[in-house]
Amino acid sequence: MKNSNSGSLRNLIARLSDGTLSPEEEDQLNQLLQADPIAQQQYLDHMLIDALLEREFGGALPHAAINGMAQITVPLGSPIASLKASGLRFLRTWAARWALTPVLAIILVAAGWLWREWNGAEIEQPQRLKLANSGFEEGQLIFKRRPSTAAWAGDIAEMIEHFSGVTPHEGSQMVRFVESVVGAEDACELYQIVELADMAEIIASRPTSVEASAFFNAIEAEDHSAFDVTVFAFSADPAAHPDVWPTRRERALTFSGSQVRADSDTKSWQQVVARLNLPADTRYLVVRLSVFCNDPERSNSRFPGQFADNVTLNLVSL
Repeated sequence: MKNSNSGSLRNLIARLSDGTLSPEEEDQLNQLLQADPIAQQQYLDHMLIDALLEREFGGALPHAAINGMAQITVPLGSPIASLKASGLRFLRTWAARWALTPVLAIILVAAGWLWREWNGAEIEQPQRLKLANSGFEEGQLIFKRRPSTAAWAGDIAEMIEHFSGVTPHEGSQMVRFVESVVGAEDACELYQIVELADMAEIIASRPTSVEASAFFNAIEAEDHSAFDVTVFAFSADPAAHPDVWPTRRERALTFSGSQVRADSDTKSWQQVVARLNLPADTRYLVVRLSVFCNDPERSNSRFPGQFADNVTLNLVSL
């Protein structure tokens, strides 16, 4: 960009930040930015620095400080949180009146995101949901197919301290999947219901998702196993309606799962994470932990050595 235009561009951008830009000056700034990619980059740099400083120090910056932005030192890694309203209004007007170059399109997208954040549409910290016996340190396992809100239920499993060189991921105990008693012999599963009555207003009023996580392991001879975490969403308690559970995939509002194939390292636990966007009428979740063993030499439904530990469930809302 020519030096004769450099001072004028900085002054126009500064007046834009102050909210004192006249219509004639807005047209002049439009022309400068359209004609020069370097000017476009300088505009972007200014707006980002302006937003960062407002986030860090609050309030409007003095006009002189904005004009002297080339001498401002910005800490590396500082968060950029918002664009000033005057700048955002200008971008919207600009988008309607002029064809945007790729650089300017990026500016507009960034401005919209930053504007939403400034107005409070921020991702909240994940909220931990209560799971009974999430670390398999206490309580009991219930050997029945339909799940419970008080404990893990499902196929036959046992809580143990160690097995064939495998020790818990956390705490003093882990769960070992022992035998499949219902359904396919190559799958052993545990379930638990989580009630979301206290979260109903949040789920109904804003986009909300849930994240279920568990750690799995298997003895080296069973490294062909696979691990799975799945979350089902229901509008009514599935334990109160026995007819629902056999057709849970069809009767659930929605569900989502994630699967990982086992490695051959018994010293490392593998984390499996499933994420699910919740419908507004979700009131119950079912968390399912599964292991699969496709060993052609296994002649019965017992599992030689597959384990799970340290299950967590988090609610995230926008």
